[in-house]
Amino acid sequence: MAPYWNGCLFWLQLQQVSAQAGVPQVGPAANRTSAEPHRTDIEKNLGKGSHVLKLRSTRRGLKIAAPALLISAALAVSAAPAQACSVTSPATTCSESIVGTLGLTSGSLSFTPPSALGWNGQLTGTEMRVVDGTPADQSFIVNDATGSGAGWNVTATDDGFKCAATVSNGCTLNDPLAAALSINGDPDHYQGTTVPSSACTVSGSGCVAPTTDVDYPRSITGSVTRIFNAVAGTGRGSSTVSNIGWWLKVPASAEVGTYTTNITLAVVSGPGSDT
Repeated sequence: MAPYWNGCLFWLQLQQVSAQAGVPQVGPAANRTSAEPHRTDIEKNLGKGSHVLKLRSTRRGLKIAAPALLISAALAVSAAPAQACSVTSPATTCSESIVGTLGLTSGSLSFTPPSALGWNGQLTGTEMRVVDGTPADQSFIVNDATGSGAGWNVTATDDGFKCAATVSNGCTLNDPLAAALSINGDPDHYQGTTVPSSACTVSGSGCVAPTTDVDYPRSITGSVTRIFNAVAGTGRGSSTVSNIGWWLKVPASAEVGTYTTNITLAVVSGPGSDT
């Protein structure tokens, strides 16, 4: 009975394959009038080559000429499954969504002041106003890398000028000089109310230049005094404050000599206040 059931199984498979290939259905009940009535049609529709399944029709049913090629023939006629879309395949246009993560940590708030300040003048017997005319002294840099956007402020204190060394017919060591230090944004005018200029240290860096609410001129004394600031949300990144006028008012009673003072400059987080 095994050959009979194998023949039935093949006949059922052939009906499915024939339907897909457009071949008229065949079988024992088809009342064939010759031994091989449909051999040519079946071969033509199933294709030619190594995957052609040779069949022979008889009055008792179908006989397999090459039964070992049944699987190959079925695979040749059936459509292959679609390939899964892959981002690594250059022939596909599918896309995949991925997550990119950037982690940033807070940096520091730093300050680059002038290396020193200096003034020179000739006594006139009247009150004098002298300015530090060295271009390198007329700017400073604040780098806010905290990422907080809290703003910052620069402060200054002045210990007061004293005679640095005794001079014949002049000052005596450590004698004080009642010189008054002040700052504004105008190296050409002592009482100028101009605000110092400010901009990103590197153009195009994406820094946010500072906006200040400090007014000028501003006196620098022995008490901590704001001399510039960046309101909240500004001064982010590296900023250069320039066009600074460091002014000294020298009394008419000043004696000949060299005087020094300790000026402390600092940067503090937050815009600060004058109160």
